[in-house]
Amino acid sequence: MTISKMPGAIRIEISDNGKSFPVRKTLFAKTNKRLGLVGMQERVEMVGGTLTIESAPGQGTTIRAEVPFNPEKTK
Repeated sequence: MTISKMPGAIRIEISDNGKSFPVRKTLFAKTNKRLGLVGMQERVEMVGGTLTIESAPGQGTTIRAEVPFNPEKTK
C-alpha cells in the first residue's frame, strides 16, 4: 500500500500479485451481494474523488483512489 500527495489530491494505491477478477462484471453484477468494491467507489465519488480498479491474469489487482485534498482550504 502506498499513500502519496499529489497537487490538490491524495492518492492511495493497494496492489497484490494474486488472483485477478473481471472488474466490470464484478462491479456491475445485478446479483452482487458483496458491496465492498461498489461501496468503496461510492464513498470515493461522494467526496469528489475517483476510484480505479485494474485486474489482469498473472499480474494481480491494483486499486487506486484519488481524493481531492487542499489543506489550505481547511484552515
